[in-house]
Amino acid sequence: MKKGLYFLKDKKAKVYKIDNRPHGVGEDDTLVLVGDLWCYSKQLSQNLIAEAGIVYVNNETRMFVFNYNSDIEQGCFIKYRDEWFHVNRVDTTDDYKGEMFVCVNDYN
Repeated sequence: MKKGLYFLKDKKAKVYKIDNRPHGVGEDDTLVLVGDLWCYSKQLSQNLIAEAGIVYVNNETRMFVFNYNSDIEQGCFIKYRDEWFHVNRVDTTDDYKGEMFVCVNDYN
Protein backbone atom coordinates (compact mmCIF):
# COMPACT_ATOMS: atom_id res chain seq x y z
CA MET A 1 0.00 0.00 0.00
CA LYS A 2 1.09 3.56 -0.60
CA LYS A 3 2.20 5.62 2.37
CA GLY A 4 0.21 8.60 3.53
CA LEU A 5 -3.18 7.20 2.55
CA TYR A 6 -6.09 7.69 4.93
CA PHE A 7 -8.90 5.16 5.06
CA LEU A 8 -12.15 6.48 6.55
CA LYS A 9 -13.52 3.69 8.71
CA ASP A 10 -17.21 4.54 8.49
CA LYS A 11 -18.74 1.07 8.15
CA LYS A 12 -19.27 -1.73 10.66
CA ALA A 13 -18.39 -5.38 10.11
CA LYS A 14 -18.71 -8.32 12.47
CA VAL A 15 -15.55 -10.40 12.71
CA TYR A 16 -15.75 -14.02 13.88
CA LYS A 17 -13.03 -16.54 14.60
CA ILE A 18 -13.37 -20.30 14.90
CA ASP A 19 -13.37 -21.73 18.40
CA ASN A 20 -11.72 -25.11 17.87
CA ARG A 21 -10.90 -25.91 21.46
CA PRO A 22 -11.99 -29.40 22.52
CA HIS A 23 -15.48 -29.28 24.02
CA GLY A 24 -16.75 -32.80 23.89
CA VAL A 25 -17.34 -35.77 21.68
CA GLY A 26 -19.14 -34.94 18.44
CA GLU A 27 -19.27 -31.17 18.91
CA ASP A 28 -18.48 -29.02 15.90
CA ASP A 29 -16.38 -25.89 15.79
CA THR A 30 -18.30 -22.77 16.70
CA LEU A 31 -17.87 -19.16 15.63
CA VAL A 32 -16.96 -16.66 18.33
CA LEU A 33 -17.58 -12.95 17.79
CA VAL A 34 -14.32 -10.98 17.92
CA GLY A 35 -16.21 -7.71 17.67
CA ASP A 36 -18.43 -5.37 15.75
CA LEU A 37 -15.58 -3.28 14.33
CA TRP A 38 -15.36 -0.07 12.33
CA CYS A 39 -13.75 -0.57 8.95
CA TYR A 40 -13.17 0.74 5.46
CA SER A 41 -14.36 -1.64 2.76
CA LYS A 42 -13.73 -1.74 -0.96
CA GLN A 43 -14.69 -4.22 -3.64
CA LEU A 44 -11.58 -5.26 -5.56
CA SER A 45 -11.50 -4.30 -9.21
CA GLN A 46 -9.94 -6.52 -11.84
CA ASN A 47 -7.12 -4.00 -12.12
CA LEU A 48 -6.28 -4.31 -8.39
CA ILE A 49 -6.41 -8.09 -8.60
CA ALA A 50 -4.04 -8.13 -11.58
CA GLU A 51 -1.64 -5.69 -9.89
CA ALA A 52 -1.49 -7.90 -6.81
CA GLY A 53 -0.59 -10.89 -8.99
CA ILE A 54 -3.34 -13.05 -7.59
CA VAL A 55 -5.38 -13.53 -10.73
CA TYR A 56 -5.51 -17.33 -10.72
CA VAL A 57 -4.33 -18.05 -7.20
CA ASN A 58 -7.55 -17.29 -5.32
CA ASN A 59 -10.85 -15.54 -5.67
CA GLU A 60 -10.40 -12.46 -3.51
CA THR A 61 -13.33 -10.13 -3.98
CA ARG A 62 -13.12 -7.45 -1.30
CA MET A 63 -10.65 -5.67 0.96
CA PHE A 64 -11.32 -4.45 4.49
CA VAL A 65 -9.13 -2.03 6.43
CA PHE A 66 -9.32 -2.31 10.23
CA ASN A 67 -7.33 -0.77 13.04
CA TYR A 68 -4.84 -3.34 14.34
CA ASN A 69 -6.45 -6.27 16.14
CA SER A 70 -4.41 -9.38 16.87
CA ASP A 71 -7.56 -11.56 16.80
CA ILE A 72 -8.09 -10.94 13.08
CA GLU A 73 -6.14 -13.61 11.24
CA GLN A 74 -6.30 -15.89 8.25
CA GLY A 75 -9.26 -18.25 8.53
CA CYS A 76 -11.59 -15.80 10.29
CA PHE A 77 -15.01 -14.90 8.94
CA ILE A 78 -16.48 -11.44 8.36
CA LYS A 79 -20.18 -10.61 8.12
CA TYR A 80 -20.70 -7.37 6.23
CA ARG A 81 -24.07 -6.15 4.92
CA ASP A 82 -25.65 -9.58 5.49
CA GLU A 83 -22.97 -11.31 3.40
CA TRP A 84 -20.31 -13.69 4.70
CA PHE A 85 -16.64 -13.49 3.72
CA HIS A 86 -13.69 -15.75 4.52
CA VAL A 87 -10.38 -14.08 5.40
CA ASN A 88 -7.78 -15.13 2.88
CA ARG A 89 -4.83 -12.99 3.97
CA VAL A 90 -3.97 -10.22 6.41
CA ASP A 91 -1.33 -7.57 5.73
CA THR A 92 -0.02 -4.71 7.83
CA THR A 93 1.88 -1.62 6.79
CA ASP A 94 5.57 -2.33 7.20
CA ASP A 95 4.80 -4.80 10.03
CA TYR A 96 3.57 -2.06 12.35
CA LYS A 97 0.48 -2.20 14.51
CA GLY A 98 -1.34 0.47 12.55
CA GLU A 99 -3.88 -0.56 9.98
CA MET A 100 -4.64 -4.11 8.87
CA PHE A 101 -5.49 -4.82 5.25
CA VAL A 102 -7.71 -7.89 5.16
CA CYS A 103 -8.40 -9.51 1.79
CA VAL A 104 -11.38 -11.86 1.67
CA ASN A 105 -13.27 -14.07 -0.70
CA ASP A 106 -17.01 -14.74 -0.78
CA TYR A 107 -18.24 -17.47 1.53
CA ASN A 108 -21.44 -19.17 0.45
